[in-house]
Amino acid sequence: MVKITVNSPESFEQALRKFKQTVAKEGILRDYKIKSHFENSREKDIRRQAAARKRNRKKR
Repeated sequence: MVKITVNSPESFEQALRKFKQTVAKEGILRDYKIKSHFENSREKDIRRQAAARKRNRKKR
């Protein structure tokens, strides 16, 4: 669960930006998109292989 502490002089926009950054950093939206529909084992393998290829390309 994401918790954000807002300081008194901090505006709503700053707090919202901090919240969005924290959510993106923890990968909550990514997990939600993946788990929002059923994914069989073959689809999982394809997704994992694509992620591995992407990581390998980044390392080069």
